[in-house]
Amino acid sequence: MNYYYEPINKDEKIPIKIFTQTLEQFPFHWHDEAEIIFVLKGKCSIYIDNNVTELIKGDIFIINSREIHQLKSSDQPKCELLVFQFDLDYFEDKHKGINNLTFKVDINKDNNDIIDRIKSILAMIMDQTLKHGEYYELRIELLFTELILLLVDNFAVRNNINSASINNDSEKVFEIIEFIKDNIDNQNLTIKLIAEKFHYNSQYLSKYFKKSTGIPIKKYIENLRVSRSINDLKYTDLKIVDLALKNGFPDTKSYYRAFKNSMGITPNEFRNEHKVDISYMDFKNYFSINTEELLSELFLYLDNSKPIITSADTATKEINILLDLNQLNVELPTLQKPWENLITIGYSVEGLRKDQLDIIEKVQKDIGFKYIRFHGIFSDFLSIYNEDSLGKTFYDYNDLDMLIDSLMKLDIKPFIELTFIPTKLTQNGNTIFKWKDSISKPSDINKWNDLIDNFIRHIIDRYGIDEVKDWYFEVWNEPEIEGVFWDGSKEEFFEFFVSTYQTIKNISKDLKVGGVGNMSFLLFLDWLDKFYQYINEKDVKLDFYSFHVYSVELVESITEISKLKEKIDVNDYEAVKYKAKLGDENKVSDYITLSIDRVQKLHNFTKEEYWITEFNSSTISRDLIHDTVYMSSFLVKNYLENFEKVKGIGYWTLTDLNNEFEIEKALFYGGFGLFTYNGIPKASYNAYNLLHELKGNILEKNSNYIVLKDKDDVYLMFHNYIHYDAQYENLDFSRINLLDRYSIFDEYNTKFNINLNGLSGNYKVEQYIVNREHGSSFDAWVEMGYPKYPSLVQIEYLKSRSVPKILYEEMELADKFEETFVLLPHEIRLVKLIKLYK
Repeated sequence: MNYYYEPINKDEKIPIKIFTQTLEQFPFHWHDEAEIIFVLKGKCSIYIDNNVTELIKGDIFIINSREIHQLKSSDQPKCELLVFQFDLDYFEDKHKGINNLTFKVDINKDNNDIIDRIKSILAMIMDQTLKHGEYYELRIELLFTELILLLVDNFAVRNNINSASINNDSEKVFEIIEFIKDNIDNQNLTIKLIAEKFHYNSQYLSKYFKKSTGIPIKKYIENLRVSRSINDLKYTDLKIVDLALKNGFPDTKSYYRAFKNSMGITPNEFRNEHKVDISYMDFKNYFSINTEELLSELFLYLDNSKPIITSADTATKEINILLDLNQLNVELPTLQKPWENLITIGYSVEGLRKDQLDIIEKVQKDIGFKYIRFHGIFSDFLSIYNEDSLGKTFYDYNDLDMLIDSLMKLDIKPFIELTFIPTKLTQNGNTIFKWKDSISKPSDINKWNDLIDNFIRHIIDRYGIDEVKDWYFEVWNEPEIEGVFWDGSKEEFFEFFVSTYQTIKNISKDLKVGGVGNMSFLLFLDWLDKFYQYINEKDVKLDFYSFHVYSVELVESITEISKLKEKIDVNDYEAVKYKAKLGDENKVSDYITLSIDRVQKLHNFTKEEYWITEFNSSTISRDLIHDTVYMSSFLVKNYLENFEKVKGIGYWTLTDLNNEFEIEKALFYGGFGLFTYNGIPKASYNAYNLLHELKGNILEKNSNYIVLKDKDDVYLMFHNYIHYDAQYENLDFSRINLLDRYSIFDEYNTKFNINLNGLSGNYKVEQYIVNREHGSSFDAWVEMGYPKYPSLVQIEYLKSRSVPKILYEEMELADKFEETFVLLPHEIRLVKLIKLYK
């Protein structure tokens, strides 16, 4: 029998590990911890010694500490499990001998009440682990204790150590195993090296290890290396020789021999049978990872759970605002609104659609954005670059002129992202998104430069140099994500950038050229440093720096961007090497500060000017909370926290017309837009409407509010932002669905107690309120019956429900304004105190 030791990385405070897993075949192995297997779907077999136990959905099985065992899926689709691993040593100090207990569950015995309670406890432990709520560790500890008591009282078998277990009197072997694990990748790890480390001779060490574990030490090392190589075979395209060296084998011959002895087949045969298909487009969707179906199966058991401790309703958060307007003798800063300087649509050709232009016309009347940005100005859809049958180049600006003319009529200027390479000018056929735009470098850089030169001269001749020098030209989009938006090397992009920059500047040095739309969560890469080093050497100074901010982070740093392309299966925890998650509530502000600080040190500007040319709460194109009132508070919070840092913030995107992927769409499908695809404003758009009303000098700004004064008038803006729980943050969407999208929030009200001294006279007090009941078209859609394709009458009704609630009151103030406002979860509220002169 071939088997190996599996190390378990447990929680630092409570010695447990809990996870879900889709089972294929887990070879014979053992570990110090006991393990509970809970079958959520399918069938599986567990092998211990010569005994085989068949498990079906709903069964519970316990594997004891140091029991050598194997698991196999015996069903298609594959068996899906909850695995709970725990260490009884946690209780040994207070309960001597408890770690000598073993447990046996008879799945045929009538003990349904006990088993059901165990399932409920496991579901609650997983729930608490994912949520990471207040005192979650204490709650897990209590649940863990109850679980152990149930096992001790009902399933304990005393002094019956399995014959296939590791000998209990061989304590030194565990130190040896830890040393081997720590050095397993070292090709120089030999029996002699291990023996010297523990002051044995090699012959004695071999006998001692074989007696203690039941396996020769050489075989153990080989099996451990083989087991570590399995995920590389499944999840990477490493050559066998590189894979062998990476996992500690001196050559491919020794790796093939060890793998065949352990697994019964060769590494290539294993890869052919078990290779996971790496979905290129999945990566383009920026880490849209989901265990919804599997965890939903587990959380059915929460319904029958009786919590050990019930908590009282969360107290209302309270904030006091006390200001004396008579004491304001200093010069106060004026509110800037960078979010009104830029808006985005997904793709250039969308700007030719009447429905898109109608929405742009509306927002220009409501807000008055200064610039608009989009992908693909050189896409084949606009047909600017062409070649005849003889290969001669000619340009066609009819669609471009129509696009820019339409935007200029709406009093919005283009913020031109110079993408992508026209098909006839590409070096290869690599494309992105459903538009099939090329991400390759140009096949002929001179033809590309001619295109840029002709394009710039055309728009100057049409709109005038004084107009065009007020536009922005952003060279490319996220080029550091090699193989996604740029499939050449970074050195090739650096050359491409400088060549494009110089072509534009040769026409007029007054034209604003910058870039390059870097992703803020990838700033740890050295790409940016090398880019600025290169353009410094070429004496290139940016007129502005652009970057993208999404509240996404990588759990572990990586050194190669190509690693992001590896398929991440969160059901296979042992395969997860690189994983993304959503950020905490401060992530956006942190990224903005980090990006600016990083670039400031590189000194490559004609003047410092920063633009966030893409911004959203996540990069997931079907994030269901995009449609909810949560987004209104998200925008108010982050705009008020960061307006002093940048020149412009471009929300991605204006509407759900943005179609990067082929996805099924309900009316509210979680798209990025401020508007649905048919022009219904979402709650997020009301954040823009209310923020637009703010003006004057800043009296006070806090994390939840801002107070401004404009002559005799006062403006107060509040939000009750509540962050999603840790479960959602870790990209588990099992708690939300098309209709219920608020279960991921631990919601509470926030009370604002306002005391403003120094206000006298007659005032009108206007309140504009956006919450789930007012100004949220999504919640109105759910309330009306959630039609997938609403009629024209229903669309108009939803538009009427998308406006804020307005309250009006007149009052006479005698040197003081006192009021209390209670905001519901995710609510935003604008309060205007306007002086009356009647």
